[in-house]
Amino acid sequence: MTKTHLFFDSRDRDFIRVCRSLMDGPRGMAITSLRELAEAALACGAPRYYVDIDFAYNMLMRMKVAGVVPSRPKARKMWEEIAAKVGVVMRTHKKISLIRAVTEVIVREPASGFFIEPVTALRILRRYNRRCKSRPFSFPRSK
Repeated sequence: MTKTHLFFDSRDRDFIRVCRSLMDGPRGMAITSLRELAEAALACGAPRYYVDIDFAYNMLMRMKVAGVVPSRPKARKMWEEIAAKVGVVMRTHKKISLIRAVTEVIVREPASGFFIEPVTALRILRRYNRRCKSRPFSFPRSK
């Protein structure tokens, strides 16, 4: 098994959990398709950032030293958000190291979103529906 710096399984489980809470909540009756459910869940925050601490540290160093920023808009937005939160932690705690500030943000801070494209969100929901026969997301058929 290869180690990765992204935690797709955790992200997908958390995304499904957000979708389930939307469907079980008062807004659930207004959602009529997987696409609408995906869009509604993407508008919610995520409980965490789904990246490895070492990778996050290295990415922030590349951004700071070499000016490297991800080209994909969602990834760029996520890294800019992480960098801003790390900056706040470092300004608040003057003697904290960068790796410690990164750890604090990655471990303790919720993310403003899942930072995935709608097509990826829809793919996660469809895969869930194929695998979970006991409680899939379903919607009334329109006539």
